[in-house]
Amino acid sequence: MGGEEGEERESPLIPSVSDPAEGPFKRTGTIWTAMAHIITGVIGAGVLSLAWSTAQLGWVAGPLTIVVFAATTIFSANLLCDCYRSPDPECGPGRNRSYVEAVQLYLGEKRRRICGVFLQESLYGGGIAYTITSAVSARAIQKSNCYHKEGHKASCQYGDTTYMLLFGAVQIVVSQIPDFHNMAWLSIVATIMSFSYSFIGLGLGIAKVIENGVIKGSVGGVSADSIADKLWLDTLKSPPPENQNMKKASTGAIFIATFFYLCCGGFGYAAFGSDTPGNLLTGFGFYEPYWLIDFANACIVVHLVGGYQAMGVEARDHQTPLVESSFSASSIQPIKRTGVLWTAVAHIITGVIGSGVLSLAWSVAQLGWIAGPLTMLIFASITIVSAFSLCNCYRSPDPLCGPTRNTSYLAAVRMILGKRSAVVSSSFLRINYCKVAIVYTITAATSIRAILKSNCYHREGHQAACDYGYTSYMLFFGFVQLVMSQIPNFRDTEWLSIVASIMSFSYSIIGSALGLAKVIGDGSIKGSIGGVPTSTAPQKAWLVSQAIGDIAFAFPFSVILIEIQDTLKSPPPEKVTMKKASATAISITTFFYLCCGGFGYAAFGNSAPGNLLTGFGFYEPYWLIDFANACIILHLVGGYQVFSQPLFADLEKLIAEKFPNSEFIHENYVLKAPRLPAFRLNFLRLCFRTVYVAFITGIAIAFPYFNQVVGVAGSLTFWPLVIYFPVEMYIAQMNIRAWTRKWIALRVFTIVCLMVALFALVGSIEGLIKARFG
Repeated sequence: MGGEEGEERESPLIPSVSDPAEGPFKRTGTIWTAMAHIITGVIGAGVLSLAWSTAQLGWVAGPLTIVVFAATTIFSANLLCDCYRSPDPECGPGRNRSYVEAVQLYLGEKRRRICGVFLQESLYGGGIAYTITSAVSARAIQKSNCYHKEGHKASCQYGDTTYMLLFGAVQIVVSQIPDFHNMAWLSIVATIMSFSYSFIGLGLGIAKVIENGVIKGSVGGVSADSIADKLWLDTLKSPPPENQNMKKASTGAIFIATFFYLCCGGFGYAAFGSDTPGNLLTGFGFYEPYWLIDFANACIVVHLVGGYQAMGVEARDHQTPLVESSFSASSIQPIKRTGVLWTAVAHIITGVIGSGVLSLAWSVAQLGWIAGPLTMLIFASITIVSAFSLCNCYRSPDPLCGPTRNTSYLAAVRMILGKRSAVVSSSFLRINYCKVAIVYTITAATSIRAILKSNCYHREGHQAACDYGYTSYMLFFGFVQLVMSQIPNFRDTEWLSIVASIMSFSYSIIGSALGLAKVIGDGSIKGSIGGVPTSTAPQKAWLVSQAIGDIAFAFPFSVILIEIQDTLKSPPPEKVTMKKASATAISITTFFYLCCGGFGYAAFGNSAPGNLLTGFGFYEPYWLIDFANACIILHLVGGYQVFSQPLFADLEKLIAEKFPNSEFIHENYVLKAPRLPAFRLNFLRLCFRTVYVAFITGIAIAFPYFNQVVGVAGSLTFWPLVIYFPVEMYIAQMNIRAWTRKWIALRVFTIVCLMVALFALVGSIEGLIKARFG
């Protein structure tokens, strides 16, 4: 019984797959196949009555009524197109595969029953109409042959009952054939038959008008009939979203059908005027060629034999889903995503604008007034290209409406490029997390020292020997991170992002404002086109490459883009919102960076410090310098954990899976102090995170050189994480064929970026080695 029910609930357009192991349904329909299905469903035996309808309405009201009903149908079709997917009309996971199923989901069970009554009436009415029409056509074949033999005035009278009984008997037999309405040839035959008799009716009308040499009919007439059509949506592939394709297909198909109807109705009325028969092929407006009349009526009968069965299955089923739905609205408990364009912009700006902005004045100084801003614009463009590529990787397999959400960068790589690429990508991600932690440790220690130096200069004068080391401050920052790394879910606390955002904007704006104030105070813009002069060309090349590495560190946000995209609500589709957010955020960030780098270089020229707030280009107001550096420290305390916690979770999960029975790894010990919340101590977390923080702090102490480390950090993972993997995922996701123009352009883009990244990496490593070992 279950198998038979599954068979009955299939569609004539695509088969149902009851076995989940057979995989998802492959929908291959396009706008053209949808138009073909609509035209096939619309153009049927009813077209033969349009000449009579036009005759009742007249030359003005007749065509106008057809056009009005066409417009009404387009409006109705466009509304229905948005009801196919739910809850989101473009990307919703649920597919409403029939009219009644959509009514039930959106309007409830009560209205579904009411709708079911009307649908049953429509389907039974259609079956009755098909029975009558087929009998009339069978009788018309006999009458046509009789008129041909006996003459047009002969009394060729035949009843309908016998033909209706014969048609009924045929339907009883055919209805016992399993899956008759699913046979592939049925739709093809129906299309050929409907077009055949419709074109024959149209052609005979045109021939009759030419033969008469006059257009009959008048402006007046009698009242109207109605038009009905049926839409098929569940065969369409995506992207683009099915509702978009279906709206285009509906509009195109209805325009074609309307033109066809106007021709059929118009030429029929023009041929017979007030004597237009109710059915152009059975009312015997035409007598010859009799064989063509016979063929057209035979086409009608064949069409209706299959059409009756399609209607019959719907009548039994109430809703006739084209494929059995594996989606249950009651079983889904979706995550509520509330992000919009502006929240995404805020997240991106928060993630991008960090301590790297403080090195931009030095970078512009190495490159000069032309190459400096131009390099920033180039990296901004590269970042936008990378971001747009990643936006298409959030959903899969379809970037717009795919059911699978890749909620992180690594998840997207694993889903789209496979496990091997995910292993390589995860290695670079871990390196990225570590390098950021090292940079943050160096920057935090530098800022602590800068506060002490600022106060010293204020008390002792700008020429005082205010020298402080790095090591003790790095150890202090490391100790703070060691404590905070033991707090579960620290990176998920709500205030962390807010604090980070406020702090990063604060010190960045202070740096820009101080630069602008110094330019105004000096009354001149310093700097040159070529940037800082050097004694040798190789030395200049090393500085330029290091500056490029610093800029590369300041821009990209690829690692967090997909996670930000996962916060967005839909509609509109997440990738559409994320592309707008990325373009907006990068535009704002680039303007901000140009101001920071430009004002800093204009203020100090070739003497621009490596860090605008710690290199002591500025001495006063000392309290503002202190405040800006305090903002940097607070930002980095939280930022360190934001980048380290994912690494902790990743590696601790691997260790736990490797040793599933170890108490040292899995056992949690609850520590409870009076008036304090309970704390869960885990020895793996304690030991692993302690070793990690100690390792990061040790590297930072060994290489406490802000600009050089930032340059290495920026160039080391820039190409694999920002360029290579996003481009590869985009090519795979969008099915871009090899050696097409787009494929070649993306490959050239990847290779050029690789060359730039290698140049920046080599130069930054050279600078780091030189700074460390002299």
